[in-house]
Amino acid sequence: MNVVGIYVGHNATACLVLNNRLACAISEEKFTNIKNTFGFPINSLEYIMREYGLSAQDIDCVAFSNLSNGHSLDWKRPPTMDESRRISRKYAALCALTRHVRGFHRVHSMINRSLAAMRAGKSQGMMRQLLKERFGFRDSQISFAHHHLAHAYAPLGFFNLQKTDEPLLVITQDGLGDSLSGTVGIYENGKYARKDETDAFDSVAMIYGSMTTYMGMMIMEHEYKIMGLAPYPSEKYGLELYERKFKDLASVDGGKVVLKHKTTNPVDFANHVLKERMYTERFDNMAFALQHFVEEKMAKYVLDNVRKYRIKKVVFGGGLFMNVKLNKKIQELDEIEQCFFMPSSGDESLALGSAFLAMDSAGEQALSGEVTYLGKEYSKDELEGHFSRQDIGKKYEISRHKDAEAEAASLLSEGKIVGRFCGRGEWGARSLGNRAILGDPSRLETVEVINQAVKSRDFWMPFAPSMLDSSFGEYALGGGKAAPYYMITSYDSTKKGQLEMKAALHRKDKTMRPNVVTKRHNARYHRLLASYRKKSGFGGALNTSLNIHGYPLVGFLQDLFFTMGNSGLEYAQCEDYIIRKKKGR
Repeated sequence: MNVVGIYVGHNATACLVLNNRLACAISEEKFTNIKNTFGFPINSLEYIMREYGLSAQDIDCVAFSNLSNGHSLDWKRPPTMDESRRISRKYAALCALTRHVRGFHRVHSMINRSLAAMRAGKSQGMMRQLLKERFGFRDSQISFAHHHLAHAYAPLGFFNLQKTDEPLLVITQDGLGDSLSGTVGIYENGKYARKDETDAFDSVAMIYGSMTTYMGMMIMEHEYKIMGLAPYPSEKYGLELYERKFKDLASVDGGKVVLKHKTTNPVDFANHVLKERMYTERFDNMAFALQHFVEEKMAKYVLDNVRKYRIKKVVFGGGLFMNVKLNKKIQELDEIEQCFFMPSSGDESLALGSAFLAMDSAGEQALSGEVTYLGKEYSKDELEGHFSRQDIGKKYEISRHKDAEAEAASLLSEGKIVGRFCGRGEWGARSLGNRAILGDPSRLETVEVINQAVKSRDFWMPFAPSMLDSSFGEYALGGGKAAPYYMITSYDSTKKGQLEMKAALHRKDKTMRPNVVTKRHNARYHRLLASYRKKSGFGGALNTSLNIHGYPLVGFLQDLFFTMGNSGLEYAQCEDYIIRKKKGR
């Protein structure tokens, strides 16, 4: 069975299940070079059809991951500033009533759901028309799934859990989608049943986004910066602020979360709730209190549902679970036996979830390799054709090696910063070694060199380690409940980890969000790290994404040279080649 999964919206993405196997997933940002590109993933879909030589007749189903894709504006592009202001003004009256009139959020919720249902027909018609005119798909080939049902199926399919013998508790949480911000369900005997839902007006993730806005950062992009800042202030003052200003923002009881102040608009929440509460508070204390709020409330929410349904194996989907510190808190709960956190669980995972759901609905299972290496891979001829361009030869020295991994390891052991462009590009937000910048993990100077040369990250933001699976136990504490391969959860570090991986840990609390590398997942990267261990004694390397600050993770070869040409990155391994930037270039 062949299925295309599509997510339309923030970080638009398409994927392909080919002959019942997850074959490809790629986001629109890879083609536009604009991070988290909004809209329809037209370039992604065209790439998939072209790369795999497919026509509409070869596809059994095109599965969308929202019932309603978009709003009254042109869904092919993000709204302009004027359009956003116009929408906000229209929405302001409802938000004010919701804040000040007790119980009005129920009316507001009914209005929202009615409007969403009305928009669904129009937006679905637009999607069908585009697919028919551009690709020749028929209406009978196209399906639409609820946003949170797709979030639920993303980890179920990615981890090949459809045939599991035991019941699984499936929890989703994000800002909002199709009028909900979360669901609780049970997957058992090959069937999913929703047991509970969280209204969009009770979104804990929305509070996190609102605080991101209030602190002058970009919502749906910079939330991780607050998570990185949170450990720095005094716990005493952070907890005191939590008790005064955050604790009462949400209550959790019996497996349900309820917000005190109701709104689905994060800017409105920032302007009318946070501004009043947080005025004069220190920025770092706010970050601590917010992170503590999310960890405390959501850990209780998860634990209540584990007790309620008496299921100890839990599957997590949705953007809130991009928060690796929250995931650490959850996996440390004694009553949970096993956690399955969807890698890159934001809305980019919805394309995968809708494809897995379509397969499941047809009585089929899409097999996943449980890897995120789902992008473009280059042949020798493609590489050499690109290298032969005159402008490349003027700027770079390119040499071929029998063991390019050993050459890259030698550069790392000499203290060099080395880019890595090998194999298939990663789908999702995390670099897991194939599109990476690597450095010596034992020297804090590595952080400064990478920041000055390429990344320009905020001083408080940590990097992460890639490490051999045989070294994981030497460097990290508390493994076993969740897969440590995807940088989607975090761990406390051992004394040895704090010595040998210090540049790849959070500087304040010494935690790590590792990419553990196995031969099964990535044989060539494993070989590089093993070679580096022989030369340096370290079982891992500092790994950060191959991109310039503000740009998406590199996907294609021209983006590697764009990154090297516009930064201080001097070395890169590209398959069997080592690329060196010429002096003065």
